[in-house]
Amino acid sequence: MERLLLLCERGGYAPLHQAVSAGAAAVAQGIRVDLVLFHGALAGYLDGQIDVIGADHPHAAEARAAQEAGRTGPVSETLGAARSSGLRLFACSASVVLQGREPAEIANDVDEVVGWPTILNWMSSADRVLYL
Repeated sequence: MERLLLLCERGGYAPLHQAVSAGAAAVAQGIRVDLVLFHGALAGYLDGQIDVIGADHPHAAEARAAQEAGRTGPVSETLGAARSSGLRLFACSASVVLQGREPAEIANDVDEVVGWPTILNWMSSADRVLYL
């Protein structure tokens, strides 16, 4: 089975939206998808902010208008559907620690907390790696 590894480090609406959208599209095509969240992306996800279109988004007004008109859905719903279809979601262990969280505290939010040895192994075996 083809495999896509998505690495999302930056927080904010745009990188999370792109990572989740790419993952959902790949899962729909029968591709195995592993999404690893680091630093800002992990914080945004764990803090329930992945649907928030901040003022720093370069096209904030257009993105909000698209959501309000129903042309795009919330990132959280897309992520939930993709996870139900097989997308696996991971948290970087160092990012968890740097945020003052415990792996057990987020165990229900992600499939697993993983470190760089695992991520590097996945990078070498993935067909494609996308970093956002």
